[in-house]
Amino acid sequence: MTMEPIQDFAGLICRLRSLKERKRVVVVCPNDPHTEYVITRSLHEGFADFLLVADTPHLLNSEYIRLQYPDHVKVYEATSPDKAAQEAVSLIREGHADVLMKGIINTDNLLRAVLNKEVLPWNNSRRCCGMIWRYAAAWE
Repeated sequence: MTMEPIQDFAGLICRLRSLKERKRVVVVCPNDPHTEYVITRSLHEGFADFLLVADTPHLLNSEYIRLQYPDHVKVYEATSPDKAAQEAVSLIREGHADVLMKGIINTDNLLRAVLNKEVLPWNNSRRCCGMIWRYAAAWE
């Protein structure tokens, strides 16, 4: 069976729907309009469930999304964006989510949590506890 190439976003949505499996996405600091749009659009299209890890000042935004989709959204509270990143990485490591998504958090803060050798022991490949790196920028 050959797959047709994805040509546009409509094709991507069709492909994701055809998988018949909702991916579990953990989002760190999901409190900006663009991230919220992606989350609600994905929920509306029906191809993802979300674990939202929000810092305390922005918790209400995440709770609002959860109230709209209670069967497909869980919300976790963290005291700071750094703690949110640590919690999100723990959720991935423990198998509660398939994908890590960056919201409104500095990239260096998120990568510090992801690359923390004390939490995630690395082997000699790009694989660590089920996560595969696709960007060379994360290596150093």
